[in-house]
Amino acid sequence: LHLRQRLVATPLAAKITLLDDPLRLLRAVRFATRLGFNMSPDLVEAAMDQEVREALAEKVSRERIGTEFDLMLTAKPSPAVQSIWEKMNRNDGGRPAGELRGPVRAVTMLHELGVSEIVVAEPGRDE
Repeated sequence: LHLRQRLVATPLAAKITLLDDPLRLLRAVRFATRLGFNMSPDLVEAAMDQEVREALAEKVSRERIGTEFDLMLTAKPSPAVQSIWEKMNRNDGGRPAGELRGPVRAVTMLHELGVSEIVVAEPGRDE
């Protein structure tokens, strides 16, 4: 169902999932960007939760955040994903998840979720 709706969603409650591994928030943004999907409303709500933001900042190393951010900025859809994306467009004539795609969309999503300052924070800034 989520694939048909072009939604990135979690199998369990979103907030519990993100608190268990806050890096999943950044992966969700990357997958949504790469696939042209949106994040499910409960995932967006959980991502904007202060407790989840704090967990991302405190539990996830700068290296892991940096790696995920780099993947958002550089990864291109595989030929298989591109083919699926094109088929979905032909089926309903719409464009997935609005006009923005790729790195611009990733940075925009991070900003809208309120985590961009965590993702692009200077190393040692809070120490």
